[in-house]
Amino acid sequence: MKSLFLRIFLSFWIAMGLILAGGMAIVGTVLAYHVKKLYDVNPDDLTREARAAALQGEAALREWVLRLHRRHPALGAYIVDTQDREIAGQTLSALSADRLGFYRARAPLRIAQAQQRAEATAEPPSEASAYRPSWWNIRRIVLEDGTRYELLFDPFALSELDVFDHPQTSWFLLLFCFAVSAPICWLLARNISGPVGLLRDGVRKLAFGDLAARAEPGLDRRSDELGMLARDFNTMADRIHGLVVLKERLLRDVSHELRSPLARLRVALDLARRGGPRQATQLDRIERECERLDQMIGQILEVARLRGQPPHEMEDVVLGELVREVVENARFEAQAKQLRIRAAGCDSAAAVRADRAELASALDNVLRNALRFSPRGGEVDVTLTQADGTLRIAVADRGPGVPAAVLPHLFEAFFRLGDARDRESGGTGLGLAITAAAMRRHGGRAEAALRPGGGLLVSLHLPMAI
Repeated sequence: MKSLFLRIFLSFWIAMGLILAGGMAIVGTVLAYHVKKLYDVNPDDLTREARAAALQGEAALREWVLRLHRRHPALGAYIVDTQDREIAGQTLSALSADRLGFYRARAPLRIAQAQQRAEATAEPPSEASAYRPSWWNIRRIVLEDGTRYELLFDPFALSELDVFDHPQTSWFLLLFCFAVSAPICWLLARNISGPVGLLRDGVRKLAFGDLAARAEPGLDRRSDELGMLARDFNTMADRIHGLVVLKERLLRDVSHELRSPLARLRVALDLARRGGPRQATQLDRIERECERLDQMIGQILEVARLRGQPPHEMEDVVLGELVREVVENARFEAQAKQLRIRAAGCDSAAAVRADRAELASALDNVLRNALRFSPRGGEVDVTLTQADGTLRIAVADRGPGVPAAVLPHLFEAFFRLGDARDRESGGTGLGLAITAAAMRRHGGRAEAALRPGGGLLVSLHLPMAI
């Protein structure tokens, strides 16, 4: 069963269905039991009991009716006076009320027929001649003071609701409900609490620093919500593990990168203190290293910011206009190396939802990186294309390129092919890392590939604004 909701729903539904079916069976069994008990009861014996109680007065007769109801729940017994009032305060069943009304209507006719039979046979009227033992006969009860009552029996007076008035039945139904619902609810609770407990243990391990903690094997293969939760937990744990590893590596890289300019600063400072004709040169070197440190620290802070919360100042940015703006700014710098920047597709009016300044900085990092490694007098191509709801900015240069094996690492912080090459370019290995982080914050991605004929091709992919 793929849905935990459906499993819970069906479990309770099945439990309720079993309880309902079992309850109906119990009620039917109790009804049949009480009705069968009447097979051995003689209505004449009950009539004699009623007449014996009548000799003690109306109160005794009323008490007899109540005792009879407790003794035979399936049997309705009603004693009514001449005004059709039941002495025990009971409401006559519909069948008993109809019989009593028919009896009252035929009473004069029945007396006249009895008198005619007596005159024809010259015998006194006999009560036995009009009486036949049956539950349906209406019997007369007479008190000592001559007050007359009618006794009616109804062997089908017990209803399904009357069954619940008996303590034994109520207790039996309650025990049955517990017997059915308890195993189903236990299995359901076990099925839910077991995986939740395993996930809790994994979360606890992760909270105490065990970055290798994952959901128990097999739990993430479940097809219900708990399985999805286990897979999400594993994904979260992988992400946290990756972030911690990245943080530790970043700290190591930052320590390493800061150590080199600090060492050069110490050397330059020591030489400057000695004085001499090279003092001004050493002071210039100190200034350059300080600027380098300042630039590096700024970029490190930028990487940390971009890996934090998503951007807040989002707006619809026409990407073609942004590309033209960044290209125009870079052309001024390209003049120093006699480089040409060719832009294509910038007339598009397609827009993206982005932080304009952040997106411009990301593109500028890629473009400056291409200018930095392009040979003097070369050219850089910037192309904007659109396909399947995605906008792609491609920046291609004709520089020395990189080995294919290092392409996946180009967007990692402080990644550089070599210290010598980086000293020549003045880079810190953070520009492309800033670009990749900015793309992720905007729901896009950055990719690098080797350009046919030599050079590097960096592509920035962004989803179009809806």
